[in-house]
Amino acid sequence: MYWWLWVVCGIGLLAMELLMPGGFVALFFGLSGVAVGVLVVAGFLTVLWQQWLAFSVLAIVALALLRKPLQARLNLNNSSKAVDSMVGEQVVVVDPIPAGGSGRVDVRGSTWIARSKLEKPIGVGERCRIESADGLTLWVRQE
Repeated sequence: MYWWLWVVCGIGLLAMELLMPGGFVALFFGLSGVAVGVLVVAGFLTVLWQQWLAFSVLAIVALALLRKPLQARLNLNNSSKAVDSMVGEQVVVVDPIPAGGSGRVDVRGSTWIARSKLEKPIGVGERCRIESADGLTLWVRQE
């Protein structure tokens, strides 16, 4: 395989990483594609099976060793802090919350699914406080 094909494929994978939300998977495959292209130009990898083996090994080793430290460095593992910080905030009901059911509330300019532990429904426009967050569902209490 020509060296420039490895570089082009590597750059394509790097560009794909920019379009994908925060996984850091294609990044390591793209970097190893570019690295294999450089190794082919330098004359270290002359046979096609060596190139594919080097690409696979480099990508998997880089993925296994560097992904978690990179995510930790960029603080991508603590995504729950933003939701947990909403506890205690006042929200406005935009879709009614029936007793034992779920509705929608407006929080910081966007709507979230909300549930209430109360036995009575909460109507549109009423103000509530966030008691807790369970994934993407907010538990609210009427004020």
